[in-house]
Amino acid sequence: MGDELGRTIADARPDGDPIARSVRLARVTGALFGSATATSIGRYELKHQLARGGGGTVYVARDPELDRDVAIKLIRFASEAQRERALAEGRVLAKLAHPNVVPVFDVGASETHVYLVMELVRGPSLRERATADRTIRELVAAYREAGLGLVAAHDVGVIHRDFKPDNAILGEDGRVRVVDFGLAIGAHDGASTTIAGTPRYMAPEQRDGEAIGAAADQYALAVSLREALGDRALPSWLGRVLARASAAEPPQRYPHVRDLVRELGNDPRRTWLRRGAIAAPLILAAAGFAIGRERDAGEAGPAPCSGGAELIAPAWSPDRVAAASSRIAGLGTPFATVIAPLVRDRAQATGERWIAAHRHSCLAHERRELTGELFDRSTVCLGRARRELGETLALLETASPSQLEPALTALGLIETARCLDPVALAGTATPGPSPAGRELERQIDIAQLHTRAGPGRAIELAEAAVRTARIVAERAPLARALLVLGHARLDSDQAGAIAPLEEATLVALASGRDELAAEAHARKMWAAGFVGSDSLRPLDSLPLAKAIAQRAGDRGQFARALLANNAGSLKIKAGQFDLARQDFGEALELGRKVTGPEAVELVNTVSNLATIARDRAERSKLFALAVAIIKLAVGPDHSQTLIKQLAAVLDDDDPHRVVRALASLCPRLATLHPQQVAVIETCAFELAWQATALGDAAEVGRAVAVVRSPMRATDSRQLALASYAGDVRIQDLEAARDRETAKIASLGWFQRIYAADVELALAASALPPAARARAARAAILHLDQVVAITGAPYGRVLRRRAWAEALVRNARH
Repeated sequence: MGDELGRTIADARPDGDPIARSVRLARVTGALFGSATATSIGRYELKHQLARGGGGTVYVARDPELDRDVAIKLIRFASEAQRERALAEGRVLAKLAHPNVVPVFDVGASETHVYLVMELVRGPSLRERATADRTIRELVAAYREAGLGLVAAHDVGVIHRDFKPDNAILGEDGRVRVVDFGLAIGAHDGASTTIAGTPRYMAPEQRDGEAIGAAADQYALAVSLREALGDRALPSWLGRVLARASAAEPPQRYPHVRDLVRELGNDPRRTWLRRGAIAAPLILAAAGFAIGRERDAGEAGPAPCSGGAELIAPAWSPDRVAAASSRIAGLGTPFATVIAPLVRDRAQATGERWIAAHRHSCLAHERRELTGELFDRSTVCLGRARRELGETLALLETASPSQLEPALTALGLIETARCLDPVALAGTATPGPSPAGRELERQIDIAQLHTRAGPGRAIELAEAAVRTARIVAERAPLARALLVLGHARLDSDQAGAIAPLEEATLVALASGRDELAAEAHARKMWAAGFVGSDSLRPLDSLPLAKAIAQRAGDRGQFARALLANNAGSLKIKAGQFDLARQDFGEALELGRKVTGPEAVELVNTVSNLATIARDRAERSKLFALAVAIIKLAVGPDHSQTLIKQLAAVLDDDDPHRVVRALASLCPRLATLHPQQVAVIETCAFELAWQATALGDAAEVGRAVAVVRSPMRATDSRQLALASYAGDVRIQDLEAARDRETAKIASLGWFQRIYAADVELALAASALPPAARARAARAAILHLDQVVAITGAPYGRVLRRRAWAEALVRNARH
């Protein structure tokens, strides 16, 4: 009693609200004398305060008529207009009958307050729920329920406006309910410029006092879930979903919160019954993949389907992971040092996911939820993932510093989720008919792993797989081996890639593998367009290839996206930018449903569209999305992540922001990836000219110091870079201008930026004023042509043009 009395008295501080004072007084009186007259509002007896915020005060109360405890929210009003508005909003909320929204039982008013009587939900908030022992799946499921509550609110015209982890309660019955609509507004009030909410979860338009809609709640839901997940490595599909839902601009988010909720439920590991792959109408169709009965405490014998750890042991173990990570750290290079912990965490998580996937597949088969054929395909898929993991660990155990990036890439592309996805499994092979057939599949898998990782042994391994496939004489494996070989050659020998890709297309068609045929044709189309003089000629067969990919159904989704992306690339080469934008938009939409390594490859679609989108805000969002996707796949320090970050920075039209970003990014690239000479030089050049334009001589010096490769007298951009440090002859720059201008006819619109760069270097040189002005005007002409041809005012172009205009003015004076 003493502790209770102390707490009660401590709470009984002065309060301007008479009801609050009355409730506190009753508690003190009850604590002192054992009884007190309850404070009532309407028929409800207030017991004690539960929560307090800007929207009102919530009490635990007793409903004597129904003999139950309820939560009652009191909203104090100072005018009749405030009273009527609060009552109207209360009546709207009372219409919200949904399992994931706390129900409103009654609405009324006293002389000073409007009151809302609600279900009393006891349980932790989702903030309290987000502990380290909660899995990603559990947290996603909880926030999906909260999202369903927001959907219900939006359907009756209510925008929550203050969703956050504290405003979603996990009840004792296991159901999540959205609470505290105290800042809610009607959809018709979205244009209000009143800023309200919790800053951390407010959408940009909400923070800026702009018109808001349901998209603001979507943003808050995505930010809340991302916060709950903490610093865990997310599945690629989930990273893409959250990146879109939390986009800065409302049009870039999902059209509706229900679309976000639907995507959050599309975890490939939980969709065994998707699209009728298994016809039995089980409860699993709604709940996702069921785990099955766990072994009771104390039950003798091993848990069912618990042999995954033993099966994967030859390829993976925690000890092997730790040893590989320690070896990488011991290489001593800056990149090796920073990625060693990432390798350890990701390799460990990949093995654990494989064990869990094996168990899920086995349990589903035991419960007869999987047909024998699907289980066989799942087993083959898991075997492939196990081989990839073992091969990747072998790469990490032997990689030189220059080979670490490909090995890290390979690690990021290993996925087990598709082994639990019937749609993906429909496109995989059943166990080979012979030891030779199974060995061939193993060869192809390893060659494909190396192809996705980057240059190295990929071509050698793919050629060996093709030779084996011709000996085994099975069409489908031969088609796959040829496809891998063609893919492996694309980076270094586009002309040499065409023949194997063409043969792969024909062999795949003959063996009924339409998805392989369409993918092979997409890659051949791209190679032929960039090798030949007519980049549009290979597109003649595009309608037929699309029809083949369409015939493959869901298995052809990646091929359809790749066809559209590659068609867009060839149209850019031909200067057909509007048509290319359409293709990239189509590829982006198709790619949203693609998972696994193919989804990572399609990040190029995002980058491609970002490069040519007309609207700068759209480009910014797309660049950010590309960075987010690649970062999830290969980590924040991988060169591909930094290269995409560089592309995003270069499109910024604010010169001060660009210099700040490049001053950090360029040294980071040079330190972690000294082999990326061209990228480092590009970064340093952009920093040097922009710093020169801003008059920052110290930053120019640091930019030049970043470049460690020997100066090449024929490299125009290197000459221009040196000129900003005062270390080049004017006649060399003039010769470079002539070379770059001559290339425009054959290389097209982008070459005009290089020509403009040399003109700008001349305009900033020690030439006479008239010559400097002519060079600056020539740069402006080139830059205006870039905008006219592409229809996109790029940040890098706008910044260059602004400096050119300043140089013209300076030359006059």
